[in-house]
Amino acid sequence: MDDIDRLQDTLSEDSDRLQRERARRHALEANAVIPEHRECHDCGESIPAARLRARPLATLCIDCQQDAERHLS
Repeated sequence: MDDIDRLQDTLSEDSDRLQRERARRHALEANAVIPEHRECHDCGESIPAARLRARPLATLCIDCQQDAERHLS
């Protein structure tokens, strides 16, 4: 097996893992009890109810989530 084959296998495994993680998160969100209130883990401000309805597992407010995503790219 050459380097290209190993890289393709690794990418395929990563893709499969990501698909399983997305499916798991979707199932959790679909079955989650939507909280009325939650505080952002970063800034401590209240996470808006609309965000919690859209993303029941959200732990960050929109601003902090966007900041976190900017730091990843």
